[in-house]
Amino acid sequence: MHIQNLFGRKKLILIIFFLTILAVSVNAIYPYITKIVIDNVLIGKNVLLMRNIILGLGLIIIIQVLVDFFLSYLSSVWVQKNISDIRNLIFDRFLKIDPFSTNKNGQTLIISDAEVIAANVQSILLTSLNSGLSIIVFGVIAFTISPLLTLVILSALPIFVLANIKLSSISKDKFFETQHSKDELLSKLTDFLSGKIFIKIYHAELYAKSELVNLNKQLKNNSISLSTVMIMVKDVLAILTSVTPFIVLSIGMGLSLNHQISTGGLIAIYTYAGMIFSPVSNLVNLMPAYQQIIVALERINNYLVLEPEGAAITTKLHDNSNKKVTLVNNINLVKNDVPILKNMTLNMDNEHIYMLTGPNGSGKSMLGKILTGLIFPSSGNIYNKNINTCLYVPADNYLFDGSLKFNLTIGLDSYSNCELNTLVTKLNLVGNKLSFNSRLDNSKHTLSTGQIQKIKFIRAILEHPDFLVLDEILENMDLNSRNIAIEIIKENSDETIFLVISHNLFTNLLTNKTKLIEIQNSESGSVIRKEGRII
Repeated sequence: MHIQNLFGRKKLILIIFFLTILAVSVNAIYPYITKIVIDNVLIGKNVLLMRNIILGLGLIIIIQVLVDFFLSYLSSVWVQKNISDIRNLIFDRFLKIDPFSTNKNGQTLIISDAEVIAANVQSILLTSLNSGLSIIVFGVIAFTISPLLTLVILSALPIFVLANIKLSSISKDKFFETQHSKDELLSKLTDFLSGKIFIKIYHAELYAKSELVNLNKQLKNNSISLSTVMIMVKDVLAILTSVTPFIVLSIGMGLSLNHQISTGGLIAIYTYAGMIFSPVSNLVNLMPAYQQIIVALERINNYLVLEPEGAAITTKLHDNSNKKVTLVNNINLVKNDVPILKNMTLNMDNEHIYMLTGPNGSGKSMLGKILTGLIFPSSGNIYNKNINTCLYVPADNYLFDGSLKFNLTIGLDSYSNCELNTLVTKLNLVGNKLSFNSRLDNSKHTLSTGQIQKIKFIRAILEHPDFLVLDEILENMDLNSRNIAIEIIKENSDETIFLVISHNLFTNLLTNKTKLIEIQNSESGSVIRKEGRII
């Protein structure tokens, strides 16, 4: 991702460019007016000319204020529109990223890095245009007054550039370290927020605080280093900006005494010397800002181009039957160099209901996510026939901010209200102060785990996927609701391949149509211990 590829809207850029030319031209008039006032009004005693100059200055000030306003507004519009596009790209990637990815920088990229780009790009846009044109205009006008003094002014420019190149390189490294510290602190905060109840019940407050304090200290130290470097850049340039006009004035006084330059001309070129170093200083100061943009864009680009781990090859099988089939051939999964699943081979169809059991950590959920395309295996093949939609329902509790009905139907293009009402009634979900219009919130709700499991179960059944994985959805339902859910599974098993993941063997689900898949842990990854039909 490069700056030139990110920021478009050329018409807006052209308008900003022409407004900048106008702003620079207006700003460049003031020192020359000073020369005219001293040489023609003060020394030449032309009072009428002074009156006209004052009237002209009033008009120039009005124009300058209006131009500055529109420049600020239009540049803000241009930058924020492009930054909004960047955030939208991050949103898309965030929603598509492997849920088990260790990259948790999305929040920092959206909040911090995007703002760094926005602020610095606007600064670079306005400053580079304004300063670049100002240097040219000021240099030309100064050269017409005194070529010698103009050369003195320009001779100091290489020192500006060389000093800033070195300091900007240091600032880039410090900025990267600071942003990385923010990532770590935000990631740890997010982690502790999700486990806050465990921190409380296990009396782990001191541990949690110690971790946060250490990360905060690291962020503080990196921020101090970054701020120090940025201040040094400004201080070095400020010294050069102050010294050079003084040198110009000293040499100019000698020229004035020898009548090689007028008093008004000397004051004017002294003013231009101060003015020309301001835009030069501004341009040189842009290098650290540019480096920060490059770092932020690299971080965002690395996030956007993250490829899912693994290389699952999913192939559609073709024959003339309507049977729904999923064939899993030699699937392996490795995460962080740890083998999780090894040589998994399964043959599943809609003529059976499948129960997947195994000890904790044996990879049952991972297998379910692989089968539904949420994550990719490290190797292996999946073959599907008449399978167009797959759905995985996790054991985790989550509610969207909205009504109960919204949570039951979110993401469905169409559904049967009759079926929805039947499922809700069968599972006794509504009632007892809970209705379709009840407002739910993931952080503020009074629903039990069993009620949330029912919501997820109904939502999954309403979709009628070709392949459905229920990961411990039946575990926390009351006995009656669980039995009813099992009957619903049986009723829908002709059109959907069901894979029920559970620690428990639910006897009323064990029929001659049920196949049991049991996996077990091994050092080289979990393997299928037993697969067979229940008789």
